[in-house]
Amino acid sequence: MKKIQENANIRFGLTTLHQELADEQFWRDIWYRSYKEFFSKTDKKFIRIASSIDGTRVLELTQSDFLTFEDPQVIIESKKKFESERARIAASLDARLAVMEANPNSHKISLNYIRRKILKLQGMTRADIQVMCPYEPDEMDARNIVKLLNENDMKAATIRDINQDHMTYLVVFQSAMDTEAKQIAIEMRKQAYIQSGQGQTKDV
Repeated sequence: MKKIQENANIRFGLTTLHQELADEQFWRDIWYRSYKEFFSKTDKKFIRIASSIDGTRVLELTQSDFLTFEDPQVIIESKKKFESERARIAASLDARLAVMEANPNSHKISLNYIRRKILKLQGMTRADIQVMCPYEPDEMDARNIVKLLNENDMKAATIRDINQDHMTYLVVFQSAMDTEAKQIAIEMRKQAYIQSGQGQTKDV
């Protein structure tokens, strides 16, 4: 059975390799070469870019935009290989998550980050991830404070409740722009984290 599985893995690997070579030959040697030969100076090409943030934008390309002195370096990765790698990473994170969930010293923000990462690797949309693993109240509050820290609002560094999950605030505040308010907020949260006893190790 082991030998049969090894042979199957070899066949799968060869199929993937041949597919990658064929894709690379098509895009570089056929598709791009055709553009170099037949894309005239008066031609225009339009590219539609869909984004969940900016909506749909249309880019207009001319020959000078598209063709350069140096040919592009084409790297083709098969969808099977890409999805297989994502599945492998998701499985590895899932195993790590199980260990961390059993550890009472694991922080909620860390656990939720891994859960969302796994869902993303599994192909879930941002909206689905928010439904399956929504922000905790402290995380939502921290994200709102980040907007104020970006504007260097010193009042945003104020800690309203010593029992807040200070580690969540510390992690989220890292995404703020480098302002004086951000540095003060982080230092205040570090002190609160220690004073509240949240940094004490719990028995496993």
